[in-house]
This record gives sequence, C-alpha cells and structure tokens, in this order.
Amino acid sequence: MAAGYPHGPPAEEPSEELPPPYSRFEESPHLPPAPEAARWAPGRGVFPHRYQSDLEAGVRRMNTVTLDDLRDEAAEQEARRRHAARQRRWNWGAGARTRMTVEKRRKLEKARHWCFIVVLVVAVLVVSIVGGVVGSRSWRKPASSSSSTIAEQADGADDGPSLPLGTVVVRPFRGAERLSACVGRSYQWSCILPADTRVPTTTASNDDVRVPEFRFEIKRREAGADADADADPESEWIPIPRSVPNTTDYRSVASVDGVADAGEESEFYITLITKAASSTSSASAERELVREESHMLPSAVANQPLRLFDRGLGTEHYGFHVYFEKTIQFANSSKLTETRDVGGVAAADSRYRIQWNNTRFKVSIFTRQSTEKTVDTVGDPETALPVDVWEDRVGGDRQGRTVTAWELDTEGAPQRKVGIAEVRGIRTEERGCYCHWTNYRSSQGGPGGATIPR
Repeated sequence: MAAGYPHGPPAEEPSEELPPPYSRFEESPHLPPAPEAARWAPGRGVFPHRYQSDLEAGVRRMNTVTLDDLRDEAAEQEARRRHAARQRRWNWGAGARTRMTVEKRRKLEKARHWCFIVVLVVAVLVVSIVGGVVGSRSWRKPASSSSSTIAEQADGADDGPSLPLGTVVVRPFRGAERLSACVGRSYQWSCILPADTRVPTTTASNDDVRVPEFRFEIKRREAGADADADADPESEWIPIPRSVPNTTDYRSVASVDGVADAGEESEFYITLITKAASSTSSASAERELVREESHMLPSAVANQPLRLFDRGLGTEHYGFHVYFEKTIQFANSSKLTETRDVGGVAAADSRYRIQWNNTRFKVSIFTRQSTEKTVDTVGDPETALPVDVWEDRVGGDRQGRTVTAWELDTEGAPQRKVGIAEVRGIRTEERGCYCHWTNYRSSQGGPGGATIPR
C-alpha cells in the first residue's frame, strides 16, 4: 500500500482518450469485497444510488452533521443553560439565606441584650421598693424600753404607743390664748364660756380664770371585736358628728398643724363628755346638748377615730378634729359696741347672736414625756400626758365657712340678719381667729407654757 493512499495507489490512466466508466474508488485487490448492502448507499442529485465502501461509510458517518445531531446539541446547550440558571438561583438564594440568618441572629442578640437590661432594672426597682417599705416600717417603730412594753401591750395597739383607756380629764394650765383679729370688733370672737354653759368648768392653776374642763372617754376597738355583736355592738361606735374627716382633710391642714402628713389610722376612739351627757349614752348625747343656746364648744363629739401623727418623733401624738357652729350671744345692741370680751350673756338674755359656721375643734394628745412640757396633775382621772385643744378657722368647707350676725325675737329665734364680715389680718393668715388651751407649762413659753405652731 502506497503512502497517503489508504486504499492503495490510484489506478493508471488508460491510454484511450475516452475516460473509463465512472468509478470513485477502484477496488483494491488487497481489501475483501464489501457486502452488497454496504456498497450501495443513498446518493444525491441525479444519482439516486451509488456504490460506497465500508471505510467511506465510516468516514462519512464521522464527518457528517445531521439535523438530529443539531437538535441534540441544541438540547444539550439548553440543558446546560438551565443548569447554569438553576446554579445562579441557588447561589443567590443561599446568599440571601445566609444574609437573613446573620440579620436574624443580630436581632436576636440585640433582643436578648435588651431583655437582660429590662430584667435587671425591674429587679433593682423591686429590691429598692421592698427595702424602702421594710426600712420605713423599721424606722417608724418607736423605741420603747422594757418598762413600757407591758403598758403598750395592755393599753396600746400592737404597733403604736399606748394611751390611757376610760375617762381622761384635761385641766387647762391657764386661760386660753386668744386671737380675734379676723373681725373688726375683737369681742365678737370669744374664748370665755357664758354663765349658763353646760360644759364642765374649772379654775386654771396658773391664774384664777374660769376655763373649760375637758373630759374625754378613750376606747380601743380591737381587731375582730365586731364578730361578737353582744360584746361590741355597732351602735357604740357610731360617730357624732357623722362626717368624720378623711385623709384628704387631714392632709389639707397638715402644714398649719405642723405635722409631716395626714397621720395614720389607729384602734383608739375618743368621746367628749359634758355634765349633761355624762350619765347618758352616746346616742342621746346630741339630743341633750342641743338645748345649749350658746355653743362656745361643740355640743356633741362622740366615737371619733384618733389618728397617730409623727410616729417615732419627739412630737408623736394622737389627734382628731371635727367642725361645729360656734355661737356667741349678746343682750342688746349696745353690747355690740363694747370692746371687752365677757363671753356673751345667758340665752335667756340674748337678743343678738353671732354664728361662726365650720369652726374647727382639734385635740392633740402627746405620747412622749418631755422636759419642755410639764403637766401638773391633781390626781386621777387627770392625765399626765400633754394635751393641746384648739378652736380655729381652718379646713372644712371653705364655701360654708362664714360669719353671720342674727337679730333674735323675744323667743330667741333668728329674725333678721345683721351684716358682719370675717377678714384676714395680722397673724390670722393661717388659722384665722382661734382659742388655744393646754394642760402643761413649758420652758419655751407660750400660752399655758405651750409652744404654738404658726
């Protein structure tokens, strides 16, 4: 076989001028004859069939691109394109998921951080509040010696200072301190009792002035006593007057009374006793005392709850206040021009009446002995505790706090109003007109030896 000719050397050209019959490949004597089916293959053009060797058919199959081949290649490219697109989408989604995961983790970390801060702040607040409450209770408990422990258990509340129970007498040390600059004619406000008063009176130990003798009954209403109706009937605790001041009322006058706040409730109750009501029940006390024509003091005060003020301090005391209509009576018009305070006249001689609506009656019973307040007692049932008794013009219903002068008929009934006005003047900005009685003398001076809060 000649080089470069896989099927052998080309045949020699014939010597005749005419070409030999057409034959693309001359059979080589060295190749085996091809099968008949492989020698005839479809042709093109005007030759529908032509002879084709096995080698030529193989080469043709390798070098020929058919429509099916093109279709397969296009499908493969489309598959590669779709795969690349899916790969890109997966990569983007994985990146987004990664980004979302990082952002979510950052938010969770931030939320946990703030939750920790909030829990810490709440814990600090709770500890502070609990500590403050416990500390305030510990601070408010009064220091008591072993000698006074038994008395407190017998006569006092579980967590408060003791008070003497039963009848307590308060005798003023001297005449009342009087301030009457709230009216044009000073005698129209009086602290002297009229001749026909039903209030018990006594003579002041410091001077020979006739002063009221205050008699109180102090009771303690223990917790759980209401369960036994026979031993503790509710009627025995009905207050007179019914309108008992509340915390707001006490807070409104705290600055005038010189206390820090409205005080705290206690188990003690107090009743003001007069000669007319000393042998009667609390329910009938008001009916007996309304016969009094001139009310220089309240006609009836019963079952008023005592409040504890300034717990643990040197000024610690129980106190209460009520409001009443204070009246002063005069015999005729000429008495209205006098300047001397005589306390008015008896009801039978009265022709004019001055009525002070919403006057405050206030009592303070101090629970701590002090060298600044010395009580000179005569004997039981006079108390050795310092006591302040006030009448002034603060608190209550300001709209109803008026002064009215009445002209009376022959029967003593109001007939005609006479003009009168209450004003604020020197030293009357806080309390207005007032009367102040004390049962002690003090090294610091003041009426009855008392130190007067301004």
